Amino acid sequence: YNPQLINIPNTLLTIIEEIKLYDKENHKINLYTNLKKAEAFLDLNLLHQIVSNLLTNAVKYSNPNSEVDISVKSNDLDVIFEIRDTGRGIPEEQIQHLFEPFFRATNVGVIQGTGLGLSIVKRCVDASHGKIEVFSQVDQGTRFLVTIPYGDI
Repeated sequence: YNPQLINIPNTLLTIIEEIKLYDKENHKINLYTNLKKAEAFLDLNLLHQIVSNLLTNAVKYSNPNSEVDISVKSNDLDVIFEIRDTGRGIPEEQIQHLFEPFFRATNVGVIQGTGLGLSIVKRCVDASHGKIEVFSQVDQGTRFLVTIPYGDI
């Protein structure tokens, strides 16, 4: 964990642009912000891993030309990131295994992947002293909620 002062909206915009470079199915990624402070001491590398992996999955498992939302808000103590898609969702009984290395839900079909992305996300969230929650329904989409302490400015 190596926190540095970063501008959260600018960092997210950079990550979104990176994801769009590789998105062949023309998803629209919407960013919504409601921050008390735009800058915070966060680990840039860990934050990048968290957001890019979650956004990549949201795009990968959503229909072409659909929308993916990322919102970030804050309170006095934490920054809360929410990544929401309307994709294939995750079977309820498999959600508890999502953060295990090499685990892939049974409904991924022929979509390529190693099953490492979400285990990396979990380790990065833990290293950032944060928490992660997932809410999903098959054929309705998935929502990840990541809460990370602000750090001192």
